[in-house]
Amino acid sequence: MKVAATKGHLRGQQPKVNRFQEAHLAALWRSSRASPKRPNLS
Repeated sequence: MKVAATKGHLRGQQPKVNRFQEAHLAALWRSSRASPKRPNLS
């Protein structure tokens, strides 16, 4: 546990989102999955 804490793997509870926030995040995720990938210009 000490090693995990020093590496930053233990951050406590996940933040709670209400149903409106969850719906918004799901819509953002779906729209990003549907959009075509941009070409790597570097």
